[in-house]
Amino acid sequence: MKKILTFILFLPLFLFSFNYTTEWEKIELLDKQQLPKSALEQVNLIYKQAKKEENSVQFIRATIYKKNYATTLKENADSSAISIIEKAINETSTVETKLILTSLLAESYTDYLDKQYYKIYKRTSVNDNNSTDIETWTVKELVDKATQLYLTTLRPEGQKTLMTKYQNILTKGQHVEGLQPTLYDFLAFRALKYFKNTKYTLQKFNEDFHLNSKEAFSPAPIFRNHPFIVSNTLKYNALLIYQKLLIFHKNSKYPLAHMHVNLQRLSFVKQNINKNEKNTSEKYEKVLKGIVQQNPDSEALYDLANFYAQKREYLKAMPYVEQGINSKNDYTKQVSLSLKNTIQTRKLQIQTEEVALPHENILAFL
Repeated sequence: MKKILTFILFLPLFLFSFNYTTEWEKIELLDKQQLPKSALEQVNLIYKQAKKEENSVQFIRATIYKKNYATTLKENADSSAISIIEKAINETSTVETKLILTSLLAESYTDYLDKQYYKIYKRTSVNDNNSTDIETWTVKELVDKATQLYLTTLRPEGQKTLMTKYQNILTKGQHVEGLQPTLYDFLAFRALKYFKNTKYTLQKFNEDFHLNSKEAFSPAPIFRNHPFIVSNTLKYNALLIYQKLLIFHKNSKYPLAHMHVNLQRLSFVKQNINKNEKNTSEKYEKVLKGIVQQNPDSEALYDLANFYAQKREYLKAMPYVEQGINSKNDYTKQVSLSLKNTIQTRKLQIQTEEVALPHENILAFL
C-alpha cells in the first residue's frame, strides 16, 4: 500500500512534465491562426518555466518571442521591447545568457534608431539627461548606449562556451562551422557589424577614422599586438575587437576561425587605410597571395578572386574561383561558387548590352 501511495504522489509530476517542443508547436499553430495575444500567453508560460529550470536556451528563445510580439501588440513597441529584454537580463543569473541578451538589447536600441532616425535626428541634447525614456534621447545618446552594451558582451566567459549549445535558436548560413565556434566569436561579430556600420560611424560626433600605420597590413602576430594610435571612434572599437579575436585564436584549436578573422581584418584595413597611403591595393593583393601560397584551400582564395572581380578583371579572378570551388574547405567552396555565379551573370549582362542596336546607348558599367 505504501508503494502504491508513493507512486500516486509522483504520478502528477510525470503526467504534467513540461514539454518545450509541444509548447512551441502550440505557439506555431497560434501564429498560423493569427492569434498573437494567445501566442504571447503561451510564450509567457515557457518563459516562466525556463526561468525556473534555468534553461538558458529556452529562456533566450522565449525572450526573443516576447520582444517580437511586443512590436505588434504594444503602442510603444520599441520601449516595450527594450523593457522586456532588460527585465530578462535581470531575471537570469547565468552569465552566458546575460551576454546574449545584452547583445540583443544593444541591437534593439539600434533598431529603434534606424526606424525613427529622422525623427530622432531633430532632437536637441539636454544637459545631464538622465531620463530612461528613449523618446527623449538624441542620436548620440542612443549610439553611446549601444556602444556600451556591445562592449559589455565581450567577456572572457564567452570564450569557454561553444555555440553548439545554442544551435537550435540560431539562424546561420551553410558550411560556417568552425568560423565562429564560441559564444565570444558570435558576440564579437555581432559587435563588429555595429561598429563598422557607416550609418553610425559617419555621425558628426564621430571623428574620421583612418589607419596610418604600416603594421595594419602586417601578419597577424604583429597586427594583434600593435598599439594603434587613432581617433577614438566606433571603428576604432572594431579594430580593437579584431585584435582581441586574433589574440584569442592564436593558440586555439580553431584554425578556420583564426583565418576567417584575419581575412576580415585585412578587408577592414583596406577599406579604412589613410587615402594618402600608397599602393594600398597592391599591398592587399600581395598579402592575400601570400596566404593562398601557404594554404591552397584557404578562404583567401575567395577574397583574392573577389578583389579582381570588383575591378572587372574576370580573367584574373576565375582561376582563384575554380581553385576555391575545388577546395577542401566547405566554406571556401560555397562562397567561391556563389562568386562564380555572380561573375557569369555580370559577364552576360555586359555581352547583352554590347549587342545593342546602333542608335542605342551601350551601358557597360554594372
